[in-house]
This record gives sequence, structure tokens and C-alpha cells, in this order.
Amino acid sequence: MRALPASVLWPACAGVLPFAALTLGLWVLPPGWRPAAGEALLGYGAVILSFVGALHWGHALLRRDEALRAGQAAPVAADRAFLFSVCPALAGWTALQLPFVPALGLLGAGFIGQLMVDVHLARALSLPEAFLPFRLRVTAAVLLCLLAASAASALAT
Repeated sequence: MRALPASVLWPACAGVLPFAALTLGLWVLPPGWRPAAGEALLGYGAVILSFVGALHWGHALLRRDEALRAGQAAPVAADRAFLFSVCPALAGWTALQLPFVPALGLLGAGFIGQLMVDVHLARALSLPEAFLPFRLRVTAAVLLCLLAASAASALAT
């Protein structure tokens, strides 16, 4: 992880804290407060899923702009990345319309899909070697939180 600067590591790790805190809340808060923690967890998950999709939109914009400045046609991969980059936001928004457990599942699927795209992107861009292991750990932490939230919901009924 030393290949990634602290300016990358700390915000990403801090971004996992609301997932963990809200999931813990589903287990330990008084029953009347748990629905608010669940709604906050879904909202935060949708926002973060949208954020990671937006990263790909920005990357596609840069690739397209670089090609056009060089007098080349816009890469088809960049155009596909534009299309894909909105999918996480749509999945997050859709999750907010669903009952709690299916919403958690959709968010989890979205984070897994985003990780798969990030694997492809990391290889295409020659990102630092530490990026994918770090990204995998962050995604695993988020997925564990979503799974634990689902378990808390199942045990509460």
C-alpha cells in the first residue's frame, strides 16, 4: 500500500467509516432508531456508488479530449465508458426505491460491478500496482457492511 499516497489512502478509508458506523447502528441502536440508520446507510451507499461511477465519466472525458486534441477520432472505449459511468448512479437511485434488503443487494452488486470495471481500467491505464489490492480491500469492507446490515435486518424480523 506504500505506493499509494496518504492523500489517496486516508479519504478512501474514511469513506468506509459511515458504512461501518451505520451498519453497527443497525445492530446496537434502540429498535426505533434502526430504520433511520438503514435509510442513511442506503443513501450513503447510493451516493458513494454514484461517485465511483463519476470517476469513470471523468476518465472518459479526458481520453476523448486527448484524442480530439491529437486530431484523432474519439476512442470507442471512451464512449462506452460514458455510458457505463451513469449505471452506478442509476443503480444507486433504483436501490433507494426498493425495500431494504433488496436495496442492499443491488448496492452490493453495483460495487462488485464497479470493481470489475476498475480492474479493467487499472490494466488499461497502468495504474500503480497497489491500486487494485487497495480497491479490493475497500470494496470488501463495503460488501461486508452491506451483508452485516442485511443480517441485522433479517434478525430483527
